[in-house]
Amino acid sequence: MAILDVLQRYDVLPSSYVKAQPFSTPDYIEKCITELGKAKLIKLADGYEHFMALYRVRPIQITELGERYLGGRFLGRTKANDHFKHRYLRSVLEYHRDRLPAEIEALETPTIDLRAKTLNPDGHWRITYRDVETATMYFHQEDDTGSERLTGHGGFESSKKTIRTMLKAYDEYYTDGHYKDQYPTISVLIHTTKEYRAANILDLIEQEASEQWKPRFAVKAVPDFLEEPLLLPGANDNILATDYIRIGKSGARETFNIMDTLKATEQRKRGGK
Repeated sequence: MAILDVLQRYDVLPSSYVKAQPFSTPDYIEKCITELGKAKLIKLADGYEHFMALYRVRPIQITELGERYLGGRFLGRTKANDHFKHRYLRSVLEYHRDRLPAEIEALETPTIDLRAKTLNPDGHWRITYRDVETATMYFHQEDDTGSERLTGHGGFESSKKTIRTMLKAYDEYYTDGHYKDQYPTISVLIHTTKEYRAANILDLIEQEASEQWKPRFAVKAVPDFLEEPLLLPGANDNILATDYIRIGKSGARETFNIMDTLKATEQRKRGGK
């Protein structure tokens, strides 16, 4: 039951992450995973293909039968309808997000209607750090597997999403103040599996975002485990706790760390008393 409870919280998870849970030993959990698979309560993730799948960490998901088996413990979480690689990347990032040393709340992902386009973030969440005082941050999240074009000609971008059109949409979102009724401030975290894509996305932020909004975008390249499963971060590595890169108020590129920023905000509030 504990394995099913973990799996229902994410669309797909690496089997190694499930085996790392503290409720039993990895060997025993592996045996349970095998039995749950035979009972059709869990399965290999939809869309997963790899030429050496038997020798790699397996991405697994709970089945509808497994959800029914949970009974009253079933959360009824809405699942996204994205392709396997995007779903896998997003789920791994959500797993690490939930293990940041603070209070995490996954919020309903909004559909944001702009003047000419609709903005659909891949994720939306709040993080709260408490000590003497409380510091809170809100994030929209965009997860890039490298399948979307960085840019395109005018005709293409009028009907198709590129990274540039996404950044322009967020710039409009900030400029028109869409966020102000809901959040004191909100930033956009952009994750990609390619180092060169991270650099290209930062270049596009410099070109397309208004000066005042550039610091609201933070970019991180994560290990490309979608292409090489052996690069999958460990269950306890917490890849969201490491530094992002953003364009600072000075116009120079600088690091941004979620937990360091929260703790610094809490310290300022404490000192202001």
